[in-house]
Amino acid sequence: MRFVRAVLPRMIERREGKIVGATSATPLRAIPQLGIYSAARGAQNAFLQVVGAEAAPHNVQVNAIGPAHIANNMYYTDEMLENDEVREQLVADIPAGRIGEGREAAELVLALSTDASKFLAGQVIPISGGWVT
Repeated sequence: MRFVRAVLPRMIERREGKIVGATSATPLRAIPQLGIYSAARGAQNAFLQVVGAEAAPHNVQVNAIGPAHIANNMYYTDEMLENDEVREQLVADIPAGRIGEGREAAELVLALSTDASKFLAGQVIPISGGWVT
């Protein structure tokens, strides 16, 4: 929120800019035992959606990615991913049948940072291998 508040006025003044938030797909799907996390991330998603709608008339696009099940050491340790049984349990609920790669999330951020996203405003795009549809 602080970053958005700091940079948005100048982007509006220039009538040009892109902000891409990295939030979570978790609030887009009810998960027992994750109510507090989902509420916090849901608030972040809502903030970016509203700011995206407010900034759109000024030719500024504010959107976000909502990753879930992307390989990173904060969620999945090397030991987890190397254990076939654990890995199978992790991917059992992902239609793509695998954990996503950080590169794939980065490519979506790149697309949202270019003219490819000029008609997107306030969108939170899940990148989750179909876990959120």
